[in-house]
Amino acid sequence: MNKFIVFLFLISGLSFGQDFSVHSHNDYAQDVPFWKAFSAGCGSIEADIILQNGKLMVAHNVPDIKAVNTFENLYLKPLQVIMNSELYEAFDLQILIDLKTAAEPTMKVLMTQLEKYPELINSNNTAKAISFVISGNRPDAEQYGNYPSYINFDYKKVDAWPVNMDKVALVSLPFYKYTRWNGKGRLTSGDEKNLKTVIDQIHAKGKKVRFWATPDSKTAWFTLSTLGIDFINTDEPFRCNAYLETLSDRLVEIVENDESKFKMASAKFQQPAVILMVGDGTGLAQISAGILSQRAPLNLSRIKSLGLIKTASADDFTTDSAAGGTALATGKKTNNRYIGLDADGRELKTIFDAAEAANYSTGIVTTDAITGATPSSFYAHVADRDSSENIGDYLKKSKLDIFVAGGKKSFKNTTWENREIVKDLSEIANMADDRVGFFGADGGMPFITEGRGDYLPQATMEALNFLEKKNKPFALLIENGHIDGSGHANKAKALAAEVRDFDKAIGLVMDYVDSHPETLLIITADHETGGVTLPHGTKNEMEIQFHSNDHTGILVPLFAYGKGAEKLQGIYENTEVYDRMLEYIKANK
Repeated sequence: MNKFIVFLFLISGLSFGQDFSVHSHNDYAQDVPFWKAFSAGCGSIEADIILQNGKLMVAHNVPDIKAVNTFENLYLKPLQVIMNSELYEAFDLQILIDLKTAAEPTMKVLMTQLEKYPELINSNNTAKAISFVISGNRPDAEQYGNYPSYINFDYKKVDAWPVNMDKVALVSLPFYKYTRWNGKGRLTSGDEKNLKTVIDQIHAKGKKVRFWATPDSKTAWFTLSTLGIDFINTDEPFRCNAYLETLSDRLVEIVENDESKFKMASAKFQQPAVILMVGDGTGLAQISAGILSQRAPLNLSRIKSLGLIKTASADDFTTDSAAGGTALATGKKTNNRYIGLDADGRELKTIFDAAEAANYSTGIVTTDAITGATPSSFYAHVADRDSSENIGDYLKKSKLDIFVAGGKKSFKNTTWENREIVKDLSEIANMADDRVGFFGADGGMPFITEGRGDYLPQATMEALNFLEKKNKPFALLIENGHIDGSGHANKAKALAAEVRDFDKAIGLVMDYVDSHPETLLIITADHETGGVTLPHGTKNEMEIQFHSNDHTGILVPLFAYGKGAEKLQGIYENTEVYDRMLEYIKANK
């Protein structure tokens, strides 16, 4: 609940462990005054009051006064409720009171009312702290010391400071005095300097600062939060608090160089190979997040052949991974949840079937379970992607030369025929068996930010070395399934880290292609996840926003490298990825 609230006849300043709080400007204009701002998490709430017939009425102008909207009804009684209720534990709330009528008579009535609520005016040193701050038609600064300790003031100047500085709670200034910025784009460097100068000047006096008449949008809230402003002004307390409360979760640090420690060995044999790398859930924004979160260029940045892929399934505008994976693996659109089946439920030949018929070895590397929707689209045929047992039966019968994945729990009582299951990735290099497998986890692997380590680049290297050693053509699928997972979970830091980790594997494969020029590398996605945008950033961090926790219909990028890469430029359906791989296999037996 609210941790920091200040009332200046504004309620200001709920703090969520940040260096700023949200101020509900003109709070009385909300459809539910006080409660909306308080439940949203505002640390400061504003109320304009007018003395009329001995009563303190809440309104901006006399014509707006409604008989029931007294300051006591709208604010003091609700404050008494939260103070006495066990439902609300700790908060620090500022109430900013903007006097619209003459200071002396209005203050006299105000203090009389406040003293009827001793639990409110004596709360400063308690877990539930409420501060009352007077703005608007304040008494002369010389008179501040004449008022009781529970009354403090909002000051309006920075060129002359009052003698009674201990009675000043904050300084409020008009935003337009320092900039005409409308909240779109960015502040000019000159305006930013002007604002920071005055903010630093106020902070040097040990006082908090608020600007009024500020733009009211996500861009504005982000920008104001970076300037050191203590109370961010808003007429949208729920949206503003929701945005700022989670901002730190969406900020991603820009790293210098997240490079792989693994290197591909020199080529021992030359043979054709087609390698498909799938960044599950990776749209252009996810690629951008990886590129922009690292100062050194990503390996992807070296690729010149690019395309865009349309991802709709046979029965939906937005595909799932089963239909998306099947389109890549078979060249046919199918229904969501179908794996390796056409829209009428008939089994489809996969690119691995075509490869094996052409005497190619085949393999899968993934951070997902081996029975996950994308990898299983290359060897299984089921009408429901969650049919792990049936999918597992197809794996046991498959001709895959190698798989490296999670998903061990689905095969705990399995006796493998003609396949050695190794216990450590490093064992693969020494395997003489025709077919090997490795399980890195019972389910899917953890996120890179949660301890997966170098699994994907190492698995990629081991699989390439294993397949090259066979001295025959091969087709290999390499998937990072956790870019999708970070989109579903709206984990910004994980998303950027997953793209960079995927790029480490991409770099190894590109090195392989460079030493094996007959190889075709295709990098793409089955769909985009999360509706990701990158709206804001600084020199050291950037913000990743999610507009969904599900898949979207946004086109996804394709990168091609090596032999035949030029044939994959343009905009086309996801099924054409299969067509180009099949074309390659037929031409390179």
